[in-house]
Amino acid sequence: MAIIGLLMAAAAAAFTADVAYESTGRLYFGAFNRNFSMATGWAAIVAVLIGVGGTLGLGLLFAGMRRARRRHAVVAEHQRTAAELEDDRRRLAAELDRERAARLRAEQTAPAGDPRSQGQVSAPARSSFDQMPSGERTDA
Repeated sequence: MAIIGLLMAAAAAAFTADVAYESTGRLYFGAFNRNFSMATGWAAIVAVLIGVGGTLGLGLLFAGMRRARRRHAVVAEHQRTAAELEDDRRRLAAELDRERAARLRAEQTAPAGDPRSQGQVSAPARSSFDQMPSGERTDA
């Protein structure tokens, strides 16, 4: 595909050079409240340069639009992830509140000789992670 594009660009350049070389007439036109005169060959070269500039401008415009669309997609994905994390946080907070309420009810309804009724609750069981020497942990 790139080779075809290169061949087309070379053919267009050769055609423009031939038109500029072979054209001997003059072109008269008015723009911006002024009158201009130039050889038709130079007018062809100017037209090609304007076309190249327009093509580059459109290419930059479309590239910017693609970049903005990609950026918008990334932001939307991050917002979805943030919403999922917020839902998880709320769910875990509600679960913690339920566990605390259950523990409080258990302490209040415990028999008189039970250590839970006197606020002497035993420490929770330690996980294998808590029992590792601190040098083997990877949490820091």
